[in-house]
Amino acid sequence: MDGLERFIYDLQDHRERVELLLGLLHQLNCQHYERLCAAMPGRVVVNWDDVNNLYLSPRLLQEYWVPATRDYAAICHRYNKLFVMHTCGRLQGLIDLFAETGLDAIDWLTPPPTGDVSFAEAQSILGGGVAVMGAAEPGTMRFGTPNQVEASLHGWLAGVDLRRNFCLMIPCPLGTPLANAARVARVLARDYGLELNREPGFPAIWEEPHAQQTG
Repeated sequence: MDGLERFIYDLQDHRERVELLLGLLHQLNCQHYERLCAAMPGRVVVNWDDVNNLYLSPRLLQEYWVPATRDYAAICHRYNKLFVMHTCGRLQGLIDLFAETGLDAIDWLTPPPTGDVSFAEAQSILGGGVAVMGAAEPGTMRFGTPNQVEASLHGWLAGVDLRRNFCLMIPCPLGTPLANAARVARVLARDYGLELNREPGFPAIWEEPHAQQTG
């Protein structure tokens, strides 16, 4: 955070010099995206800016981040790539800016208490332009019981249109009980009618003998 604080002071005290440097960095970033998109066979490019409201204001993002990100998205789209922004923290007051960037999706959008925007709220603000790749709250997955995970899952998905630009991601931090992940898979299939990927010869996660559905 010391570096960020120094940057903010320098931006106020030496704006022309800092903006000149930012412009040069942006040119290099654009070259990076051009070369990356031209060389990579995959369809998805992920940016790890992890923008959130703990250290950046809407004004700064609107002035500097939105135009730069719009350029990166345009480059990716010229090469028929999807451009995804990773951000797993707090987005209250900022999330509307994401719709102005040309991004295709927000990756690992996390509900409270890790984040501060619900999946339904994000989906409502972003409309159909930016997909919500929502992540289950990792603390609940790691330390909750299967019953607590199930109750939380219903809360996370309340008001969400699961068929419209939405993807649920299930992060399992190291040490997460397998029963918690199994409960999520069971609930998604049972209560939401979602089809789960299964490979021939491999059982569903809840069929594993050590993934007991305990409370």
